[in-house]
Amino acid sequence: MALKKRNTFSIILLITAFVGFTTATRVSQSLNINDKEQLQMTVAYGKNKCYVNLLPSINFCSNVIHEFSFRVQYQCGASYVDNDDFFNSFNYKAQFELGNSYAVLDFGIPTQQSMFYGDNKLCFGFYEDERQHNVLVELYKAGLIQYQRMYVALNSTSAGLFAGKIDMGDYDKYQLYNSFFVQLKSSPGQSQYSAISNGNLNYGSQKLKGANIVFFSLETPYTTLPITAFTEILSIFKKLDIRYTYLYNQDHTLLIPSIESLQNITLELLVEDDTSYKITLTPKQYTKQLSSGQYKVLFQPEYTLINQITLGYTVFQPYYIGFDLLDRQIRIAQKVQDIFSQA
Repeated sequence: MALKKRNTFSIILLITAFVGFTTATRVSQSLNINDKEQLQMTVAYGKNKCYVNLLPSINFCSNVIHEFSFRVQYQCGASYVDNDDFFNSFNYKAQFELGNSYAVLDFGIPTQQSMFYGDNKLCFGFYEDERQHNVLVELYKAGLIQYQRMYVALNSTSAGLFAGKIDMGDYDKYQLYNSFFVQLKSSPGQSQYSAISNGNLNYGSQKLKGANIVFFSLETPYTTLPITAFTEILSIFKKLDIRYTYLYNQDHTLLIPSIESLQNITLELLVEDDTSYKITLTPKQYTKQLSSGQYKVLFQPEYTLINQITLGYTVFQPYYIGFDLLDRQIRIAQKVQDIFSQA
């Protein structure tokens, strides 16, 4: 009898030890879209659970909150760490509620001299300096995720309570629609996630002036195109008798009365094996209907000398897109269309 008890006790210890060394593989956080058309995460932080809307950033970034230090420390319950003279911020530490998980994260409160002043962001971008605060790095160090990766599943681009989610650490297999990830070839020497294009950019069957470098953005629905390609689209609209209003002095706003005559935009990106992966933007994805009944076309011209395209977050709807912090590469797969189905 004593032997059975000892064996049972040993099994319990073994199971306990195994569980103690097992780390979570994924932390998921829901996304919503605010009235400025920005993707954001509504999270609680500090001992008193203050709620804040934070934009996920994959550009050069750091975890930052635009708030008074007094409120962060004494009302929300964050702990002061130190002053950062490089990024001009006051650094704090607090527990954040991310989905169903809790994690202690470092963040800064930028001063007016900081490049991050006015921002409310959680950083998923490149980790260039140890003074940066990066949520993937910190979750990994805490043992909450196994990989420094994040994946975006977006189901809606309308303002509301739930637009999609970010999976941190590992992907959600239920988001893949009879497909697998392909790894895009990245452009060397960039300070943010990038992919190489073979230059093939088309409006329907008509070829446009493409670009060699393609960036992705979580901070805007707008896709920026080389000024030549943008002008070519306007010429095509005119040729096909698609009426439009171009408000050059109002952030290059492009308005049309209907999307019935519009065609898909396609772009080809290079995969690691030098094959190509075609990205498709449908008219419903690259337009937004306004209260007036008109449609706003979510394209803007790019005037920089660098031949590049930046894809806004509307491109994420049909795809499940991953960003690997260590490899600095992008992974992409076709996504199931209803991300509520496996909630």
